[in-house]
Amino acid sequence: VFTTSHDIQVEGQPLAAGRYGLHFVPGEKEWIVIFSKNSTSWGHYTYNEAEDALRVTVKPEKAPYREWLTYDFTDRQGDKATLALAWEELAVPIRIAVPNAVELYAENLRRELRSAPGFTAEGWQQAAQYLVDQKAHLDWAEAWAQNAVSLPFIGKERFDTLKTLAAVQEASGKAAEAKATMAKALAHPTASPTDYYQYARPMIREGKAAEALALFQQAAKRFPGAWPTDVGIARSYSALGKYK
Repeated sequence: VFTTSHDIQVEGQPLAAGRYGLHFVPGEKEWIVIFSKNSTSWGHYTYNEAEDALRVTVKPEKAPYREWLTYDFTDRQGDKATLALAWEELAVPIRIAVPNAVELYAENLRRELRSAPGFTAEGWQQAAQYLVDQKAHLDWAEAWAQNAVSLPFIGKERFDTLKTLAAVQEASGKAAEAKATMAKALAHPTASPTDYYQYARPMIREGKAAEALALFQQAAKRFPGAWPTDVGIARSYSALGKYK
């Protein structure tokens, strides 16, 4: 039985949420995979083609030996995966995609934040960070990031929550607010040499070596002798061609 909680695509074809009996018609070069609306019968003895919800054609592959019939989800990613039947030296991969995975995940986050995760700053911060990474629902993301910083009895103003708020503001086109929030994050007592390094290091790759150097020098005054700071200064000078 194959069950999907939401609408998906199988080999590029739509399959609605539901439970399906899974059947195969094997061939030497191609297999037909059948998703039947009948998911309660035993075996294929009462199979009826009229009950097919979807048929797709896939290509079998040679695979490492398996003693037992196995179904694995391989090549798992956020919005797609491959379901593979594997037995002996045969594998039959079936590609599955979730076209609206980000939207589904965002809705799920909104539900979860009404329960236990919503009673922690980390819950709000991680949810906001996901949305800004996906460039989705930035209005939700900004509200959630603000909650991570200042929601009464729950929010915690610290480097990571302020950094996420700054990222949301930047993504929303609020450059001045983002700059002020990030400056506050870097000056916050919870900021560490590693936090400075992880924030400023990507700037070098983005061609902002001088800006990164200024941040690392700022960190050096706060954390003299800290190795991440020294490494950051060295990388910045190198990017600027000041090898000595």
